[in-house]
Amino acid sequence: MIDEVFPAFLDHVSEGIGPGTPVHVILDNASSHRSAEVREWLKARPDWTFHFTPASALWMSAVEGFFLRPARQRLKNAVFDWPDARVAPIGGWVKRCSAGGARPFLWGGSPEDLAASWKRGHRK
Repeated sequence: MIDEVFPAFLDHVSEGIGPGTPVHVILDNASSHRSAEVREWLKARPDWTFHFTPASALWMSAVEGFFLRPARQRLKNAVFDWPDARVAPIGGWVKRCSAGGARPFLWGGSPEDLAASWKRGHRK
């Protein structure tokens, strides 16, 4: 099931992009991003290129860094009766964070930091 979700999302995104337009997508190393279904989807779209972040570079993903805080603050020792019960605490956290004045993400890494992170990931 999960292997079908990401290609469906890509289909949705691609609807608004004209043919022949180069598209570069930056992804983490989740197995759903590298599944056989995704590889087949990508073969049919030569204008699309996937770039994967190094496995050791969590700091490169602003989204993962953003959701790491509520995971630690709201979900760490929580017990839920069903998976959907996690939505309310996370949604509440996002709402409070946004009300406090959401700010744009400012990149602080240098190209040298990026290269060093990539090398660390390849050594592993």
